[in-house]
Amino acid sequence: MGFSHSLLRAIYRTVLQPSASASSNVLINSQEFYRRPLPGMCVSFSSPEGKRLFREALLAGHMEAYFALAGQLCTQDEPAYCGLATLVMILNAFEMDPGRVWKRPWRWYHESMLKCCIPPDVLTEGIVMDKFMEIARCHGLDVDLNRVHHSDDIATFRDVVSRMTANENEGFLVACYFRGSLGQTGSGHFAAVGGYHPQRQLVFLFDTARFKYPPHWVPITRLWEGMCQVDKVTGQPRGYMVITRSTRLHSTTGGTELSSQDNNSTTLLLFSISNSARQAFLSPAALCDTYSIGYRLRLVADNWVEWLMSALVDQSDPTELLYKAARFILDACARHAPRNFFLNIQTMERSPEQPSILDSQHKLLRDLLQSNAGQNVTKAVNSLPVDLFKWFTTDGTFQLPVGSMFPQSFNHNAAACQPHCPFMELSDPCLRLSALLTCFLCSYPYSQLTARIPVNSGSNIACIRMKETLASELDGFAIETQNELAVLRNVLWSLFTQGIHPDAAFDLCCGRQSRQHKGG
Repeated sequence: MGFSHSLLRAIYRTVLQPSASASSNVLINSQEFYRRPLPGMCVSFSSPEGKRLFREALLAGHMEAYFALAGQLCTQDEPAYCGLATLVMILNAFEMDPGRVWKRPWRWYHESMLKCCIPPDVLTEGIVMDKFMEIARCHGLDVDLNRVHHSDDIATFRDVVSRMTANENEGFLVACYFRGSLGQTGSGHFAAVGGYHPQRQLVFLFDTARFKYPPHWVPITRLWEGMCQVDKVTGQPRGYMVITRSTRLHSTTGGTELSSQDNNSTTLLLFSISNSARQAFLSPAALCDTYSIGYRLRLVADNWVEWLMSALVDQSDPTELLYKAARFILDACARHAPRNFFLNIQTMERSPEQPSILDSQHKLLRDLLQSNAGQNVTKAVNSLPVDLFKWFTTDGTFQLPVGSMFPQSFNHNAAACQPHCPFMELSDPCLRLSALLTCFLCSYPYSQLTARIPVNSGSNIACIRMKETLASELDGFAIETQNELAVLRNVLWSLFTQGIHPDAAFDLCCGRQSRQHKGG
């Protein structure tokens, strides 16, 4: 027994007692954690109380923002990536196509796709509200940024939270706050608001730092206090941002946007500028990636301008000219294979308060497709090889968008204000392709481009001929059609004039991306 005890003591000394020569600071100075306990004022979403709050808020109608965001909740890749991770959640919740491949063959937003224009210190310092807004706008979002001061009325913010959580079509709300105001460790943080409990005055936050805190409920007064705190980097208070899909055109340099004193003049009934078109002219990241949809669509745009600025070798009649123009664009799309076009068919919210919209949309579509331009576009579409036409309208340039924002089924008995493609007819691939291409030809800014042609160039320039050919036809369109084309024309011209030159994109991307193999 004595031997056994002495042996055990020897083993204890050997195994459990550190050597005197070992450094005593290695483990003491090394910090690591598995999460942090939530402060008492915060309620974990998965706790019994958190579940009860969810049920009550859902019945009260204030969890409408939750479902789209919950499907995209992610854990931030880096401790300082709360802003990027929150933005990725929102972009994917909006079902926006990044136009770039995340993991082949899938196009999907990820934090790594938002970093090309961000300084390296974001890895350790994170981003401020202004940078969040800049990145969001660059990727096709509108941001209404509100800084919060102690002198402001919290009732305004309470109304915003109530509205944004009660309607799934309003967009999303992001709070930028100081964690200390919630009794949490850390400094500034971004989080998307997923719900609201009006009786308890609690806000539900999607915390992307899930390694630290789970999604949780917080008192709106403490969140307000956290948003009032001054960001040491900017010297300004934090706040909140209301984020929606962009309906305006922002430049990358000064925030220029298409606006008008007459709001009706900027309202689009049926068509919209695609996010891919914005990427083709305004996104340095897209133009740095030769495989991106934006880069390929830019090649189509540049080829089209080259054709318009060239002298025609024959004196084609107007009908033949329109057919050649349509075929040129189709051939360019086949050559460069962008998986989206410059224009999209809008998703619509049919409302009992707007009974005349459907009539205006039908009138617009009828004007385009029955026009000389529309008939020649349809002729060009019908001349496509079957396999190319199938690619264009299924996986290619003129495909019907998919996702809950773009339902594949066209149920005319659906509840009011549900977004859907406005006409069952537009699910027909030939009609959809013809409508999009005809609208593009009719809304293209030929007059503005013609002004750049030297005076002594002659009258047989394609751009001049297209302008003259379409002029009389456009005058005969209904006023709704003319307004639609005018708005699109202004936006397209703004894109062209504000657009980044592809070679300049590499400087804007901080020179950290190398030019990839040029895809055809």
